[in-house]
Amino acid sequence: MEKLSIIVFSGSFDRVHYALATAAAAAATNTPVTL
Repeated sequence: MEKLSIIVFSGSFDRVHYALATAAAAAATNTPVTL
């Protein structure tokens, strides 16, 4: 994967937490992430 872009429309904690966890996992593998 070259880069990861995540857009979160919901303010729900569960969805935001999932997006941040996904971004952290991608960043840990040196993949650029945009939230």
